[in-house]
Amino acid sequence: MKATEPTLSQHLLAEAKRFMGYPGLVGRGKANKATAKIWDETLLPHSLRYLEWIMPKGKGFQATAPLLNEYYSKQLLAEIPSIVQRALLLRPLESATPVPRQVNVYLEQATRAFVASLWDGTVALVRACLEAALEDRIGEYIGHQQRDLKDWISDAERSRLMTKAQSTKARIIQRLGNMVLHDRSASDVDARESLTALREVLDELYR
Repeated sequence: MKATEPTLSQHLLAEAKRFMGYPGLVGRGKANKATAKIWDETLLPHSLRYLEWIMPKGKGFQATAPLLNEYYSKQLLAEIPSIVQRALLLRPLESATPVPRQVNVYLEQATRAFVASLWDGTVALVRACLEAALEDRIGEYIGHQQRDLKDWISDAERSRLMTKAQSTKARIIQRLGNMVLHDRSASDVDARESLTALREVLDELYR
């Protein structure tokens, strides 16, 4: 692909921008570009907010399937370049030992949340993944039980299942997870730090 050529997502988004209230087509006497801009940047997002927030009684709005389809199609196409960049920040992980399904499920969901720019979800799922992994590895020695994450980390240190550097990473995950659950929302930097730390710890636990 030449440097001046758009990616597939950019090309598709440019084409999609020509449509408003699909299958209505902007530029064929039905709407001008200014109207389409207001539609895409104001009316569509505002309409969808009714699905995401608790609205005052009587102020609700039931979006139609075509409206939802248009909104999410355009939104996702616009997000794809950023999604690709975040995915490229990650490297594959491999393990010579079996990894429990629950650990992989949490890792998968945390990774997808990060790629989709859901920062709070990323941090919360990273914390859950670390807890599941530590319970799996340390539970072999002390039994599987419900315990606080900080206790699992302490046991991992004592059992030498993690290096001091990995233990520091685990405490970062714990701190950020607690922050999201009890204090404030995470930023993109918090989410990236949390997921990167998790992947380094998992690399150590499942060599």
